[in-house]
Amino acid sequence: MVNRQVFMLWGATGYMFEQEQIEVAAGASDSPRARAHRWTSYLVARLALAQGTLRLQNTIYVQPRFDRRVLDEFEAMAKVTDVLYDSRPPTEVVPLDLRLSTTVRLSF
Repeated sequence: MVNRQVFMLWGATGYMFEQEQIEVAAGASDSPRARAHRWTSYLVARLALAQGTLRLQNTIYVQPRFDRRVLDEFEAMAKVTDVLYDSRPPTEVVPLDLRLSTTVRLSF
């Protein structure tokens, strides 16, 4: 939807079939199997700060069973370096090209 150097926004939507199977505790009336037809959608917003070395990203998922459930994820990512090293690169490929990053993810 938006593809800029500082801000990006994208998403998708589609059908999802879900099946869960659990071990029911002795004497419990819970069903050992649950099936649901869901509509799944997600929206991602990414903000690049500090000349692209720090990114903040939030992903929200909506997967209603046509009646409930919302999941939100927020991420903070920091670029450390872009240097990779390949000890046996193909001909005419530089051996040094490293990319390191750090991610902190909180899910609610």
